[in-house]
Order: sequence, then C-alpha cells, then structure tokens
Amino acid sequence: MKQRNGVMVAGLCLVLAAGGCARNEDPSQAGFFSGVANLADGTYDQRVADREAARDRTQAQADQLAVRAAELDQERRQLAVEEANAYQRLQNLNGQIALEQARLAQLGQQQNVDRNQLSMLQTRASNLEQQRLQLQSAPPSQVNNQELNALQQEVDALRAVIDNMIEGLAVVE
Repeated sequence: MKQRNGVMVAGLCLVLAAGGCARNEDPSQAGFFSGVANLADGTYDQRVADREAARDRTQAQADQLAVRAAELDQERRQLAVEEANAYQRLQNLNGQIALEQARLAQLGQQQNVDRNQLSMLQTRASNLEQQRLQLQSAPPSQVNNQELNALQQEVDALRAVIDNMIEGLAVVE
C-alpha cells in the first residue's frame, strides 16, 4: 500500500510538474493545472491590468481626438464667419464701385469737365471692378483681408478724386 501511495504521489508530482511546464496563459485555452498556476502566480491579474491599461490608453486617445474635433469645428465655424464677412465686404465694394461709375457717367454729361481726367477715372473705376470680380471669383480661402483693404482704399481714393472733381465743377459754374 505504501508502494501504491508512493507511486500515486510520484504520478501526481509528475502531472503537476508537466502541467507547470506546459502552461497556457490564455484562460480560454488553459487547462485546470495551467489555470491554477496562472491564478497562483498572478498571470491572470497581469493580463487584466494590461487590458485595463490598453483601455485607458484608447480612452485617452479618444478624448484627445474629441478635443481636436471640437477645435476643428470651432475653426470651421470661424472660417465660415470670415468667409461671410469677406463676401459681405465684396458686396459692399460692388455697390460702392457701381455708385462711383454712376457718378462718373453723370460727370460725363457735364460740358465743362476735363475729358482726359474723366477718361482716366473711368479706366480706374473699370480696373477696380475687374479686381473686385477677381476677388469674388477666387475661392473664399484665398481672399484675404489685405486684398479687400487694398481694394477698399482704392475705391475710397477714387471717391475722393471724383468728389474733388465735382466740387471743382460746382465752383466753376
């Protein structure tokens, strides 16, 4: 009987030793002995910790992407506002240029107007109209405030010259 117990103990040790050597750390693949060994040495706890760390990293990335998406959305809204403002400025410039062209046409009906200066101003107004059309046909992202400001200054300068010309005619009459 002692011999039988000794054989059973030796067999059990052999099974445990073999089970310990051929361990599988995957709970779905591990057998009983691998599972016991994995529980005993913390392998399963480490797997859980690794998965939680991966989840936390993924969540952090998702949070960063959400922040970036919000920033991009804010930037898109800002660009839409700037585009609308640029379009409105172009429309205003269109009206101003049309008004100055109409004033030049009225000046052309005056008899005592300097025809050379009038022709020069009409050419200048026509050039301003062409600049405005170029800006209006450009993609909104390519129209900048500097170009709009420059065009506005040119229109203001043309208006001032036409005002001076009209005042000069009023003095002469």
